[in-house]
This record gives sequence, C-alpha cells and structure tokens, in this order.
Amino acid sequence: MRRLWILSLASAAALAGPPSRLRPPMQAEFDRCALWAEEHGNRSLSGRLRLELLIRKSGNVYGAFVWSERGIDDRKFERCLTSAAPVWVFPPVPVDYQRPYAPSFVHSGTDTNVSLVGNQQMAGMGRASIFLPDINELPEPTPINVVAAQGTLELADWATAGERAYAQALVRRYPEAIKEARDALASDPGDGMALRALAQSLAESGGDLVDARRAAERLIALDADSVAGHEALLRVCLAARDDRCAFEEWSRARKAKDMQPRSRLLAELQGPTQLAAERLQTAARAGQAGKDAPRPADPCAAEKGEEAQALCVVKRCLDEGSAAYAKELSSQNAIPYEARDWRVKTLSAGKFLVTRPIEPVPPRPGVARHDALWLVKSGENLIMRPTNTEARQITVRHNRCTARVAPAP
Repeated sequence: MRRLWILSLASAAALAGPPSRLRPPMQAEFDRCALWAEEHGNRSLSGRLRLELLIRKSGNVYGAFVWSERGIDDRKFERCLTSAAPVWVFPPVPVDYQRPYAPSFVHSGTDTNVSLVGNQQMAGMGRASIFLPDINELPEPTPINVVAAQGTLELADWATAGERAYAQALVRRYPEAIKEARDALASDPGDGMALRALAQSLAESGGDLVDARRAAERLIALDADSVAGHEALLRVCLAARDDRCAFEEWSRARKAKDMQPRSRLLAELQGPTQLAAERLQTAARAGQAGKDAPRPADPCAAEKGEEAQALCVVKRCLDEGSAAYAKELSSQNAIPYEARDWRVKTLSAGKFLVTRPIEPVPPRPGVARHDALWLVKSGENLIMRPTNTEARQITVRHNRCTARVAPAP
C-alpha cells in the first residue's frame, strides 16, 4: 500500500533510519487523517481507537497497529494513523516495551456559517474533533481485535528481522512470525526478539512445544533477570498445561528487574496463571487426602530383586512419557524416532542404571541416538535421578509420579 500523503517530506526522509529527536504523536497528524477520511466519504467519524505502539529502548516506534476499535471501522483511516507512527520518538528507557495510545474522535454534527452577503446562514456537514490522551494515560484493558490488528499493522523500514517477527506474532500472523523468527535466528542465534516471537508463536498456534520451550529457555539464558524470557516460557507452560511450570515462571517474572515497564503484558496472563495455581492447590489437597487414606499395595514391590523393582518403577512412571518424547523428536527433526525396550544394569549395591533407547527408525549413519538414562537408588525409598538431557526433559514434562524423582543435579 502506498505511503499516505499525511507524511511530510521530512518525515518520509526519516523513515530511511530511526529518527533521533523526541517526537510524540502530534494533533496535526490525527487532524489530517480525519480530514482525509471525510474527503473520501467517511463524514460521521466518531468513536475511539486503541493503538498499540511497539517501542525500542531508544524510544523509536518500530511498529504500530490498531489493538481495538469502538464506533470506528475504517481500515484506510486507521492505516493513515499507524503509517505515521515510525516517526514518533518517546523518551529512552532501559528496555523495549509496548505502549497503548487511545485517541477519541467526536463528530460535531453540523457546521453553521454566516454569509457575508445578506447575513444569511448556511448549514453543512460537521467535522470530527480529535482528543489525544495524556502521553502517560493507560486505557482500560480490552480484547485484541485480530482483524483490525492484522489490517493495520505498520512496520518501519528500519525494523530488524526480530522486531518484524515479534510484531507478526502480536497480531497473530503465526506462520509469518515463525518464518521471520527462524530466518533472523539463522543470522543471529542470540536475537532476543526473534526468540521471543518464535516461542510465543509456536505456543499460541498449537505448534511444537519442545521447540517453543527451547526458544524460551535460550531467551532466559541471555538475561535471566528479565521479564521477557520468563513471560515467553510462561506462555509455553500454559499451552502445555504444565501448571507448576506456569506458576514458577509467573513468580520469577514478577521479581524481574524490568517488571514495571512490561507489567501490562504480564497482567494479560494473570487469569490463566491463576487457574493453573488453583489446579495445583486442588491437586495438593487431593494428595494430602490420599496420604491419609490406606494405600494400595505397590505392584512393583512384587518384583523379585532390587534390579527388577528399579526397572518396574522407572518404566511405570516414564514409559508413556518416553514414547511421547520420541514422537516429539520425530516432529522436530523430520526423522522417525522410536522408543525401544527398557534396559537395566546394576552399577553397585543399591544403584542401578535404567535406560530407554530412543533411536532413528531405521538406523541411519550419522544420525544421533537419544537414549534416556536414569540412576536409581534403592533403600527405604526408591529414588530415580535423570542423568542426561533426554531423561531430564522426559522427567520434567512427561512424568506420572513426580514424588519419586530426585531433582536433576
């Protein structure tokens, strides 16, 4: 779509690179867009828009779209507004962030003019008056209008690949966001915006949650004291219905150093996180009630010998989970993997190594196996400990008997 005429030559020149001077939204820009809309047939412009501005820590607006609309449904007019956003510059802050901005438009009815000849009055169509909010005013939360958001997204010519991917994720164009994020990461594996976009897009679109979790964990590794990584992993945990993970990541995000400027996005996840916390409490109460009730006999206790008992316990807890992990590897690598028969080996008195082979089918030269290994210790209580990456991932995500598992070293 061509650039709308509201941008001055100076503004258009600024699009070649981020402008450097403070430049908030200006009344004249909104007035011109309203006038343009009226000249193109919209003569009853009235309502309120919530613009969503995507801002670098330098203060430059690299993207904008209409989050929601009330009384206005004019995409060309809305595009007129968002196309001006890349010239706006806010005061710099320590982190990138999003800012809502909600101007109001009030139609004045009819205009009455007095003729200079004969003192006659002439009535005509009125014009919209535009009221810009205080720059620090936060509008009431509203659900995103995906149609409006996708139809009005504007990105600066100088936006990075990671920023473009994240903007696409926000308007829920997930296939585009995933592709742009992967392209960005191919050039720069440490692109935090691309990692954030990839994790969020995969989680919210029903994509590969293993890949989504990996992207979120890489983002946390870049800066463990930032909300961004914990928020991304929180979204993945909610999609996976991993209630404990969701509650823990919410708590970590709340304690992050940059929680305040990013608190609005975190607040949007409070509802589903609260439901996860309630499910955890219900499970805990049920577990306590179970402790007070007579316990059925453990079928693994009937196995002869400690080695057989160790194998029985690990298999009971992780048989289905390790098979599910093999399917995840197959989807992730586009190579069929299969979980093979369990194995157990005695290491020393009371210590056993239990293995679930996970290998490509058929075996392929140069293609790695992903066998999962657990160390099992017998005694008053039988404890199993994951000893490699595969076993840790299976234990964390697919374990049926968490209470028997010791924390990974």
